[in-house]
Amino acid sequence: MMPDRLKKVLLKHREEQKERFKNSIKMNKKKRKWSEDEFVFLSRTFRGYTSSSLPKGLREIREKYSLEYTSPYGLRHSYASYCADRKMDPV
Repeated sequence: MMPDRLKKVLLKHREEQKERFKNSIKMNKKKRKWSEDEFVFLSRTFRGYTSSSLPKGLREIREKYSLEYTSPYGLRHSYASYCADRKMDPV
């Protein structure tokens, strides 16, 4: 099960990403609009992280919010458990 604090931090992080995206001159010039389908973790260039860059991105988030260590696998597992607890259909 995903810890409550981690859920809150991820939601806060997503809102911050959304604001950064909306305020980005680069994204406005490209006429790219925010979508709820965006990745939770976006790089500084507003692209999804790759398998090689995600660990660094997670480390930055852990440090920013003083979280315990969480690997990409652990995060995926927590999300799967969260979905299963709510009886969500698998995608």
